[in-house]
Amino acid sequence: MARLINKLRGHHLLCLLTFQGLGYNPEFVENMKRVVRKFRSNHGSTLILTTDTDIICSGCPFNRGDRCFKREDSEKRTKVYDLKVMEFFGFKEGEKIKVGQAWRKIKNKILPKDLSKICPGCEWLRHCSNLSNFNQL
Repeated sequence: MARLINKLRGHHLLCLLTFQGLGYNPEFVENMKRVVRKFRSNHGSTLILTTDTDIICSGCPFNRGDRCFKREDSEKRTKVYDLKVMEFFGFKEGEKIKVGQAWRKIKNKILPKDLSKICPGCEWLRHCSNLSNFNQL
């Protein structure tokens, strides 16, 4: 029986695929590394797609009380990214999906040029254009 890993924001699917060891602070980076390892080694596990805070947000210094306080509009902007990613790949909020199934769906559709359409204005976008991490999944 597959173990439920946890809920994951829609846009964090892309963050996990393109993660290069960068982040807001060392604690955030270490949390992100743990999450990346879990998802890369448990393709049969189930995740729940969300537009709310998730296991990656739990390590973020801007997350307080399950809300993002990085900027005044962070909550709204982040939900927009989540929904754009879900729509682009045909996922639905609240959907339960196997990690490996999500990776296959993304790998079969995404091209580097798509990132600027899905995540315009993201501060990490310039780091994400190299999609070579897909080969590790």
